[in-house]
Amino acid sequence: MAFVGPRPLGLTTIAGFGELGRVRCRVLPGITGGAQVNGNTRLSNDEKLALDVWYVDHVSLRLDTRILFLTALTLISGEKRNDKHLKEARRHLAERYGASIPPGAVEADRR
Repeated sequence: MAFVGPRPLGLTTIAGFGELGRVRCRVLPGITGGAQVNGNTRLSNDEKLALDVWYVDHVSLRLDTRILFLTALTLISGEKRNDKHLKEARRHLAERYGASIPPGAVEADRR
């Protein structure tokens, strides 16, 4: 386990994500990650997956440092949904993998 990376998930959950689940597993799971600093409990599972895949494809020491800083900030100020980063992650999924997350996924996951 690393400090920064996608949060660990069960094997059946990862298998349910299909190819994107395999992409997500290319890095070690972490204590904190992109989904945790961009809304965490305010995000659908599909939105978390988009942020995790974006992280996997952009992993760097600079990004890890930024996420650690944002984690400390989130602990102080609370969780806030970051639609700007989510939009970028969705665009990345569409361009690189041909996958998309329907805009209504948030409401569907919260029911």
